[in-house]
Amino acid sequence: AEGANVIGVASSVDQANIVFRRVLLVINSNPALRRILSRATETRGIQSHDGRRAYNVKPAKESALQGIPASAVVYDELHLVQPQQWAAMVLGTSATNGTVFGITTAGDQDSELLLSLYEQGEAAIAGDSERFGFFCWEAPPAAKLDDPDAIAAANPSVACGHMPVARVIEDMRTIPKAEAVRYRLNRFVETRDDTWIDQADLHRAYSGAAMPEGRVIFGVDRSHSWEYATVTEAIKTGDQIH
Repeated sequence: AEGANVIGVASSVDQANIVFRRVLLVINSNPALRRILSRATETRGIQSHDGRRAYNVKPAKESALQGIPASAVVYDELHLVQPQQWAAMVLGTSATNGTVFGITTAGDQDSELLLSLYEQGEAAIAGDSERFGFFCWEAPPAAKLDDPDAIAAANPSVACGHMPVARVIEDMRTIPKAEAVRYRLNRFVETRDDTWIDQADLHRAYSGAAMPEGRVIFGVDRSHSWEYATVTEAIKTGDQIH
């Protein structure tokens, strides 16, 4: 569009450049687009010959985002974005009647901005706003990690056939459950604690037997292949080990 000024932002410049590189790939593979642009590089941004159309990446700092007029903003990883940073970009598009595109996976209880945007999205679905578009790919509540339908519902790349569902399931077996639920099923989690064993599974494994008083010894062992591991808690009273 004439006079278009597109800004790419994320939690870091490196993250924002991921989206930028995808745009750059489309431009560099299209002769017609290359002809109307004077430059299209990762280091210097994208700009038209007349200098009136550009796409640049900015650092995710409120001071760096204030006062920038933009016709479009591409904001990635919203679950890590502070509300004031988002507000700076929304205000920057108000003069041009521009659009802010937000991209993200699910968050947790600390994702203040994302929780607010989800509420606005639900209100838009209910018909309370015609200016807010909300597109959410997420697995159903309580979906199992190895449910192919749930994985496809949360991952458009799987639903479109670009990524095999078997690969996603295999990847999820190597990460904590909370991370798999958040980043592969795209559902909010209640904690960001990187516990390897899910708390619900840990409580189910507890036998309820009372331990005697005494000095506690913890033992950790694993198989040579790392396929199995054991953690034990032992207390010795007399000749008996509990």
